[in-house]
Amino acid sequence: MIDEIENCTSVGGDWFRVNFNPRLVKRLVLFVELTMSDRHTLPDEWQFKSFSLREYRTIFLTIQSMLYAWHIARTMAANSGLPGLGFRSAVWVVDKEELLSRLRRYTAIEAPTIQLVLDLLSFGAGKVRTPDIALQPLVDLRNGSYALSPFVWLKLKQGTEPLRLDGKRDFLRTMTPALLTDGLRIEGGI
Repeated sequence: MIDEIENCTSVGGDWFRVNFNPRLVKRLVLFVELTMSDRHTLPDEWQFKSFSLREYRTIFLTIQSMLYAWHIARTMAANSGLPGLGFRSAVWVVDKEELLSRLRRYTAIEAPTIQLVLDLLSFGAGKVRTPDIALQPLVDLRNGSYALSPFVWLKLKQGTEPLRLDGKRDFLRTMTPALLTDGLRIEGGI
């Protein structure tokens, strides 16, 4: 897989970029899923107002997988002498429409559902008084682009759940009404 990431990476001057394609992303998801699966603690069948936990995890895992490749590409480019160790491109800055289109293509989930999940993952969404990058790791640059830090996304210990049910009361108080209609439908209990 390292060779495939290297073959899909463009380098120039003091920058690099991973040229994602469906084959690469599929392989990345399969690989990263193995290392992240123990972080999933809630049932896939849980259904929120507009998406399932399975859809949320698929979108989240796809982003994590792409950022894993971004991290590997930076490491390879830096080891090959890229000036500044690839600092200029360390954070993936991507056009919002491009990210939505790529996630639609790589996950086969409908665009409105993906957009809802991206909105939920956006730092400070829902007017949370004290945003936490570990709960909302997607940074909206407010210029039509998102900033995604591989370091943040790959270190998350939240179990890739849209809500930490064991904490973050402010986040839950603010975001829960937007997520739930008649409450969370739980098949088989907790």
